[in-house]
Amino acid sequence: MAQSKKNGNPEFIPIPGATTAARVEENGVSIELTNDDMKELGAIIERCTVAGARYPAGHPDFGDSPQRQA
Repeated sequence: MAQSKKNGNPEFIPIPGATTAARVEENGVSIELTNDDMKELGAIIERCTVAGARYPAGHPDFGDSPQRQA
């Protein structure tokens, strides 16, 4: 959420999964990240190497599905 509407990003709405009511409450807590927090997270992400495509081969492309055209 800290990246929402920054640097051309859309608004992000996280949808966390949970198996218990306690986890739903825990995941619903909003925290504020400082600029230093964001810089540290950015540095960690920059060190990661992206491997592979977004979707595996043979995964359907729903962009042209009849449901989207209707």
